Amino acid sequence: MRVQSMGCVFAVAAGTLVSSYSIADQIRQLSLKANDLVFDSTGGAIYASVPSSAGVGRGNSLTRINPVAGTMGSSIFIGSEPNRLAISSNNQYMYAGLDGAGAVRRFNVLSQTADIQISLGFDETAGPLFADDIAVMPGIPTSIAVSRRAEGLSPRHQGIAIFDSIAQRGSVSGVAPLNNRIAFANPSLLLGLDTESATGSFRRITVTGAGIGSQSGLGNALGTGAGGTFTFDGSLAISSSGRALDPITPALAGTFTGANGLGGVVADLTNDRVFFLNNSTIQVYQRSTYIPLGTIEVSGAANGKSLIRWGDDGLAFRADGDRVYLVNSSLVPTPGAGMLMGLGGLLVTSRRRR
Repeated sequence: MRVQSMGCVFAVAAGTLVSSYSIADQIRQLSLKANDLVFDSTGGAIYASVPSSAGVGRGNSLTRINPVAGTMGSSIFIGSEPNRLAISSNNQYMYAGLDGAGAVRRFNVLSQTADIQISLGFDETAGPLFADDIAVMPGIPTSIAVSRRAEGLSPRHQGIAIFDSIAQRGSVSGVAPLNNRIAFANPSLLLGLDTESATGSFRRITVTGAGIGSQSGLGNALGTGAGGTFTFDGSLAISSSGRALDPITPALAGTFTGANGLGGVVADLTNDRVFFLNNSTIQVYQRSTYIPLGTIEVSGAANGKSLIRWGDDGLAFRADGDRVYLVNSSLVPTPGAGMLMGLGGLLVTSRRRR
């Protein structure tokens, strides 16, 4: 196994673990049908939303994964056809969109139990509305924003609603403009991205005690089109096309040239990294300089989605063929953090690429 980084190739025996870091990529796969993934940094576990088609024992559950051991744990029933997931910043609550019930179910991470179920409403033509995306309000783990969608309608977007536990705030955004993907910049400002059309419009949306307030469009500031996505890392909105925008100013902060993250974008402020998943390739950039640091190739993976960070040097995503991939790489931590320390007598060689 190899990891390409800054012109060098570091090699070790396949499957070797070095302290809590890896010198080369370690790539493991689990056989699991998953719709989405989140990481609970407090408990050190990944959770997957698993549809009914996974069968008895796993279907319609949140399935816990131990990424260090590379094993699957318990599957806890969450409701009919769980899909989109979100977790609060304090890891207290997880939220799962239920495509079989037109609802969002809340999961208490500490007690490992599902509690309240939030109905998302109905469309007179299409019927129940579903969660296209879920964002948990910063600092308020019991409040969420839900971008709602309808089946059989075009566009599918049916506005954003704010919920405090099961209570919906009165003001809901309209069908247009489209805000399929959402993220909170702060409790009073929501960011929305049109992922249905080629325009890829991006906007700022105010949130008040009454619900959704005014919206201000920023055009195609993130440079995305249909199917694009973005993440907000606390100060920058970073898109699948590689643009980084300060949404408060608002102003373009920089561009990760050559990035393609249609399978997911993850920013890691602690390690000064941004990761873009393109099918089976994870592109790694330094966040502060926008410089590419290397790529991680995951052989055999197809149509990778739901990229997440876990642990010291871990990444994970789901892919076709009912697979969840767990990746450890020296490209994840800050250079020098454990890479050449604690080798336990292992021989580590490096050679320049020509």
